[in-house]
Amino acid sequence: MALTKLHPHQATLLLTVSYPLSYPDSPPDLDISLPPNTPKHAHFDLSVSKPILLSSLPPLIADSLGSAMVFTLISHIKESAEQLILDSVAAEQEVADAEKRKAEEEEDKKFS
Repeated sequence: MALTKLHPHQATLLLTVSYPLSYPDSPPDLDISLPPNTPKHAHFDLSVSKPILLSSLPPLIADSLGSAMVFTLISHIKESAEQLILDSVAAEQEVADAEKRKAEEEEDKKFS
């Protein structure tokens, strides 16, 4: 699964889906990994994000039992991963803005 490339903060993930014989009355087994030789992403750490992404699925799975659900799960994982990246970018920008404001305040003190 490749995250949508709408912004420069893109990431590529692999979603492995294993279907039990009782699918769709039982959920598929899912695993998220990175493709081999994937460079480190500045705003997406799989070791942190994977549990967040997978733990968000049980309510969606419960609502979808008895119906084909893999497309829905993939869409949810994709959107959630993109949001995690955007949140990381926003947090980084907040820190940079705070540092810039502090530097400007220090500069202003020199002229007061």
